[in-house]
Amino acid sequence: ALKEGISQVLPIRRILVKNDVMAALKSGLTRPYGIVVVSGTGINAGGISREGREYVMPGVGRISGDWGGGVDISAEMIRVIVRAWDGRGDQTILSGMVLDALKTQSIPDLITKIYHNEISFQSILTIVPLLFEASKQGDAVACRIISAVGEEVGVTARALIRKLDLEDSACEVILPGSIFKGEGTLLIETITKNINEEFPAMEIKRPSHEPVVGSLWLALEEMGVQRTNAVLHNMERTMPGELVIKYRS
Repeated sequence: ALKEGISQVLPIRRILVKNDVMAALKSGLTRPYGIVVVSGTGINAGGISREGREYVMPGVGRISGDWGGGVDISAEMIRVIVRAWDGRGDQTILSGMVLDALKTQSIPDLITKIYHNEISFQSILTIVPLLFEASKQGDAVACRIISAVGEEVGVTARALIRKLDLEDSACEVILPGSIFKGEGTLLIETITKNINEEFPAMEIKRPSHEPVVGSLWLALEEMGVQRTNAVLHNMERTMPGELVIKYRS
């Protein structure tokens, strides 16, 4: 239906409609098959088998069993600083960082403003990078949250490896999305350990290009263009700089 609708609006001779998870996968994949776990505002995942069979998880949040995107992480950050305030949880430097970032005077003030929708959804999402900053400073609470995200990404990737019969393949697990751009090494190390304990041949990697570049690869493949060094070189030579990802250590 979507393909039909597009063809009626745009004068395009050939239309390919894919879930954006497939574009994210192609942004980092160097083989015809592999796994992707995307974590940005939300989290989703999918992959391609050696035979070309594609699978994408529903990816609609908690009702489809998902956890680990920016919405979940920011909510967990709020939860732990409230518990640190009332004595149910460990103290964390996240408390002051979050209060400052959301321009609130105290934890009760924060609770009240969130409850009355005085702090926007978008504003709450902006606190996620603070988690990685706190982790780099050695905050145990922040480290626990990042480790939990890493374990969940690993569980998701391993489930897909089995579902797509890639257990005996040396394939790539691609990790696109803003969450994987966070500072520090704990998240990627946790994911790598979780996956490689069961599947030691898997290569865990973050893509060097934004997912929109994966859309271009999908279009080129649909046209029969192969991923050669010459094509890759030409693409990189003409690519806008903002599409190249530079990760912070």
